[in-house]
Amino acid sequence: MFTDLNRRADKADGQKARSVPRSDVLQSAVAAATETFRAANPKSLDPHHAAAAVMPGGNTRTVLYHDPFPLTIARGDGCRLWDLDGHDYVDMLGEFTAGIFGHTNQVIRSAVITALERGIDPSGPKRSTPAVRHCGDGWTPPVTADGCSSRGSAR
Repeated sequence: MFTDLNRRADKADGQKARSVPRSDVLQSAVAAATETFRAANPKSLDPHHAAAAVMPGGNTRTVLYHDPFPLTIARGDGCRLWDLDGHDYVDMLGEFTAGIFGHTNQVIRSAVITALERGIDPSGPKRSTPAVRHCGDGWTPPVTADGCSSRGSAR
């Protein structure tokens, strides 16, 4: 099963590393796992086919694609996700930190709803636009309770 093709990439003999040929056992295991995945997730396959018809890979983010097809996530709550087939998962990715507060965090949700109700792009300054104040160390945006930056300030 293993041959000299199993040479490691860091081998000091100066030869290029070659790929390891798949064994029949490995190929059978991958095929069985693929079929099990397909059978368990039929509702995720349809949206993938629809999306793949209009864009390569079915999405604009290659990190979301994996063979045989990516799961379609239906919803999230806290640190949990549910796919279209009803399976639940612990979200260990957190949208690469953008979702670090979890899904449907009530504080963030409330802030977004408030912002949407006020209008998110009024084409001019809004009451909630932070003022810039002179705090002795130049013009700085407010970051402390008194509106002054503690950065480099020797007050």
